[in-house]
Amino acid sequence: MKRKHFVLIILLILLLEFSIAYFLENEKKKQFENFHLKTNFILYAAIANELDVFFTNDKTKEVLRKKDIFVKGDKWSNNSLLEVNELHEISSEENRLDFIIFNGEQNIEKMLKMKDGVNKKNKKNFYNIYDTEYVIATWENVIPILEYNHLIENGYLDLNKLIKLIKEKKRWRDIISGNDSLILSFANNYINLEVNNIKNSNDVKNYNYLLAYHLNDETILTSQEDIEFVKNDINDINMRRTIRENTSLGILDEFFLFEETKFPLLLLKESDFIRYHKLQKTHNEKVKLIKLKSTILNKVYFESLNSEGIRLYILLRNNKDLNSIIQDYGYRINTDKEYYLQNKNLLDYIDNNKIYHYEYSLEKELIERRFNYIELSDFYTMELLYNSIEMKY
Repeated sequence: MKRKHFVLIILLILLLEFSIAYFLENEKKKQFENFHLKTNFILYAAIANELDVFFTNDKTKEVLRKKDIFVKGDKWSNNSLLEVNELHEISSEENRLDFIIFNGEQNIEKMLKMKDGVNKKNKKNFYNIYDTEYVIATWENVIPILEYNHLIENGYLDLNKLIKLIKEKKRWRDIISGNDSLILSFANNYINLEVNNIKNSNDVKNYNYLLAYHLNDETILTSQEDIEFVKNDINDINMRRTIRENTSLGILDEFFLFEETKFPLLLLKESDFIRYHKLQKTHNEKVKLIKLKSTILNKVYFESLNSEGIRLYILLRNNKDLNSIIQDYGYRINTDKEYYLQNKNLLDYIDNNKIYHYEYSLEKELIERRFNYIELSDFYTMELLYNSIEMKY
């Protein structure tokens, strides 16, 4: 009997020790989680483009949660962020900022001048993480007209030739062959390239720079003289545009509503069209994208402000789940290694849904990404250009 009691006492002691150890370990785990929730792993951000929807996506939050990362981001327009002079002006309520996301390589120079207390910003902390290019959305009955007038070569629209027609105030009826000018609803319209007209938006600035580049004999603008040379033509072209202010997705609602009658040609980011296409349950097969012979690559930059920001950048760069989610918004992973594999989801979606009118091989894609992009002027020349025309429309 005494032996049984002894064994029972030993078992109770062991059970008590196990219970205490489990309780202490569980409390330690809770304290560890709460510590990081309160300090290290809540990352505060200023996000200056459509990527705020990426960070509020439930799938994104779940991937980050598993890595003990929680992002609290404030949405900014790209232009509003560039107007900030002191970093503390965009800091969170906790007076902390871990990373910034913004558009445009030319804007790095301005972001470097944003004061961070006594600390000097380092250009090495800016990373081109995603990108998307500007393309043309058009209609199947417009494409033969472009081909007939040699505006499309090898599947690429020659913007230089198109802008010459726009500058000369040609109407569609002037370049339409035969009796088509009698039946096409847009025949009497001026040839023009529409774009979303939100004041100070990156799209408007890049649209005007594309005009300026081609009007300046396909040469980068570097001076006030260059701007003086092109600004009157740009103002004249802008006066003939019909588009109203809208969101990047709202303008596509308008594009599909009025069709080619109002929008024979629309300049937009590939990412905007892909995102819109994925949101629609039915698709208009008459609408196709065409790549530009020379275009602007809209680069998305991640600026890390501390080690926590760098940790998130590395995760965004290398995590396959996060790479897959960002492609749902039409953005491509900026990489020179395994480009197809890194962007497989997006490239397969484009191919399977015949988003583009012409087929573009992977080899063509890789060559295009290296050689077909227009180098932008510096931030201050871009601002001088935009300020010289923005009051005209």
